[in-house]
Amino acid sequence: MAIYTEGDDGKLYLAKGKENSAEEHRIWEVSDPKGLTKRVCGAFEESDQLAQYRRCIRYLKRWREVQFRGAGAPLSIALTVAALHWFRPNFGASGKPVDLLAMLDWVETMLAQFTNEYSVDDGFHLRMKVVLPVEPYTDLMAKRTAAQMQNFKDKLAALRDALQEAYDEDLPEDACKHLKKQFGDDFKIPEKSETAKAVSAAVISTGNSA
Repeated sequence: MAIYTEGDDGKLYLAKGKENSAEEHRIWEVSDPKGLTKRVCGAFEESDQLAQYRRCIRYLKRWREVQFRGAGAPLSIALTVAALHWFRPNFGASGKPVDLLAMLDWVETMLAQFTNEYSVDDGFHLRMKVVLPVEPYTDLMAKRTAAQMQNFKDKLAALRDALQEAYDEDLPEDACKHLKKQFGDDFKIPEKSETAKAVSAAVISTGNSA
């Protein structure tokens, strides 16, 4: 349960630390949950762009649940803020939302954020910063160890490859086989008969096969 108090300056402060934490780790930290919610929910003015943005955040959080076990998983809020920073809608030439390409572009952009940094404990290692856009402007990935950060990058790269392979497939059922490995057993692979009907309808109604 998050516990807040309002300071004399009118700002909210979040209680940090646990019952048995050292005194220096039991603090009140300035926080702006309402400001963050406003930023996240107002990322795009167009309703269809906002809907795609929210869908893709859910996709990535589902991926997180499947791919990570135990400590070291990126925080859920870190993925949301990563979308706020780097997600761009994709509606293709047809004007219809293409979630697959939007996800691929977003994951590639996230991978481009990794840089080599040096520390006394770990030497040169990969880091990716996801900075909170409101007070206290903290890096939401700061507590990830060098090994956890490398694991996150490796898993993101595997997701990118699966998304690209899915995009390159001609048949939806084949594309979904690549995605199932990333999003878990609940990810449905359609029957060929289902996709054949959908493709046939599209060809008949538009006169175009692509």
